[in-house]
Amino acid sequence: MRFKPTITKVKPINKVVKKPTAVKKTAKRPRKMEKWIVANRKKYPNEIKELDYIIKTAVKDEFVISMYNALVGGRYISDKMLNAIHGIIKRNTPMEMEKTRMWQERVLPKLNRLREMIEYVEGGRIHTGYINSYPFVLSIIDQAKDRGTLSKKQMLAVNKMWVRYKEKNDKKLKKNEKKA
Repeated sequence: MRFKPTITKVKPINKVVKKPTAVKKTAKRPRKMEKWIVANRKKYPNEIKELDYIIKTAVKDEFVISMYNALVGGRYISDKMLNAIHGIIKRNTPMEMEKTRMWQERVLPKLNRLREMIEYVEGGRIHTGYINSYPFVLSIIDQAKDRGTLSKKQMLAVNKMWVRYKEKNDKKLKKNEKKA
């Protein structure tokens, strides 16, 4: 017996129709937007004034500008955003800025001295990739200059490096004195 193939009707292939994608609404109705702008002006006049002053006078970053735009632009201000705005204002008071400047004057020379010790002790090996201390100290110095703070863990790491490289530096200095 032979197998006889049966011919079935081939259904035509339906073309797949893409569903329309959802479009995020970014612009609110003008009346509602104006309502929020007026509400923010009434509710947060001091914060708007302070952020405006900070943007015009101090070093501004993207976060400060976005918080100012949120206040002025009629966005809803959550508690977390309000705390962040108060933190910005507090960090930019003259007293806090002076405290940061004094900390930088005290810590940056020590960090630079540590960098010099690493350069002296490690010599030409600092750029080989085997020494991770040198790039770490450079990034710590950059952060101390830019932000004016270091975390507790960073300070502990720097202190450990200071102790380690101070010993190596003293040994190398004594060795060089004996040669001379």
